[in-house]
Amino acid sequence: MLSLQALDDAHDAAEDRARFGRSIPERLGVGSEVLEWLSVRWALAAADSFAQGRFTRLERWCRQRADQLAEQMPPSRRSLARFGLWMLETASAVDPSVVSVVQSGNGMRFPAG
Repeated sequence: MLSLQALDDAHDAAEDRARFGRSIPERLGVGSEVLEWLSVRWALAAADSFAQGRFTRLERWCRQRADQLAEQMPPSRRSLARFGLWMLETASAVDPSVVSVVQSGNGMRFPAG
């Protein structure tokens, strides 16, 4: 679900900006391609979790979805996404109040306030 939400937030950036004044990528200080790449990573993390629980159909679906999302992203955008994600993770390591993205892809924590 988190993978799907990240992808939705990436694609709804203009709508969110119009409704709320800022999009989710803008609130995080990254481009929408970073959320698109996170959706790939989180789909793979979900697949790994399903594999541990022996939920093979769900694992297979998540892996196929991750592959599909990755294939749809042009290589230049993928490189930009990886760099943006690295920047976000580095910033959160230096100052955890920025945003903490869990390396394993198991979730996000936002600072209070």
